Amino acid sequence: MTNIPSDEDAIDLAHLRATPQALLLKYQMTIGIIVKGYISRGLFDAADFEDVIQSVNEAVLRRIPAMQRQFRGESTFKTYLSKIVMNICISLAKKTRHELEIRGLKEDDPYEMDQIGRASCRERV
Repeated sequence: MTNIPSDEDAIDLAHLRATPQALLLKYQMTIGIIVKGYISRGLFDAADFEDVIQSVNEAVLRRIPAMQRQFRGESTFKTYLSKIVMNICISLAKKTRHELEIRGLKEDDPYEMDQIGRASCRERV
């Protein structure tokens, strides 16, 4: 069974090849929804929403050459991009946690590392 691309998929593929930045702009709402999902799960602070979006966009732009080579149209581009964005979010959270561990933050410090590695300032009681 062959996968016949829809008009939307054909447009996305053309953008991926010629104007990937336009494609990234087209899917900003999708990226925002994914990031908000990770915020609601506690992976990031809500105050960091814009910073996370910017980091995700930068990471996607760095991956454009690989995406141009690897995307085969076996799924919609939106599905493909969504998976990439999810993986980037997880990597960002792991990187943040690792950086906090390197700095030696411990629970008895004024900065408490929570279960995912974010640091939040707490006053000692």
